[in-house]
Amino acid sequence: MKAEVRPNLLKGFDFRLLEDDDFGEDSVREEIIVPILKGLGYEHSKPNKIIRSKKLLHPFVSIGSVRKNIYLIPDYLLE
Repeated sequence: MKAEVRPNLLKGFDFRLLEDDDFGEDSVREEIIVPILKGLGYEHSKPNKIIRSKKLLHPFVSIGSVRKNIYLIPDYLLE
């Protein structure tokens, strides 16, 4: 399915907020990233599913000759 991108996804967003020290990572996710993902057609269910904070085993990490499990937790996985 080809997602139709809506123009002006961030219309009304005051970009001066990016200079505010209180506008942190969580604010960026909610006010910028989520509207863009939704505009691209992603949502909580398939076929264009957003998976949040899923724990993933890193496939290439070894310390010396011992394999050590290291996990990555991305903010979003997109199906």
